Amino acid sequence: MTNILFTADTHYGHANIIKYSSRKFENVTEMNDALVHRFNSLWTPGAILYHLGDIALTHGLAWEFLERIKFKQIHMIWGNHDKDRIEHPKIIWSGDLKDCKFGPEKTPTTLCHYSMRTWNKRHHGAYHLFGHTHGALPGLGRSMDVGVDTNNMYPYSWEEVNEKLSKIPIGYVHHETN
Repeated sequence: MTNILFTADTHYGHANIIKYSSRKFENVTEMNDALVHRFNSLWTPGAILYHLGDIALTHGLAWEFLERIKFKQIHMIWGNHDKDRIEHPKIIWSGDLKDCKFGPEKTPTTLCHYSMRTWNKRHHGAYHLFGHTHGALPGLGRSMDVGVDTNNMYPYSWEEVNEKLSKIPIGYVHHETN
């Protein structure tokens, strides 16, 4: 397994998200502890975490979450709940959208908090990873929701993402003409 993981929508410290997203926790402390435990169980030295938004309810809670997880290198894509864009030593990059290449195949991948209908190099087989929908919106083509609500509160590894998306045909992108 590589040291590259993806996640979104942790909503650390957000008690109401338990109800909104039907999370199986008695209270916010139990949810927070489970998130930290599950993230730390996947950490390896040199691991890089790509968090695709909605990290925590407040700036202080985001800082607490980042302090509790073992990851030292985090790329942060901002979500709609990330009103206070936290600066933390573990965040080595932040922004609203990022185009990357992953794996030995150097698969082009667009990262955004929001699902997009199309993305850079989609018609060449590029992937798109997003959050925001808490599993309520299926991916389109080679895209997927990597939020914790879609993976039992764990981040996805690159291998899990690639295993799922590489099986989806690239397909043709129809361009409307009038």
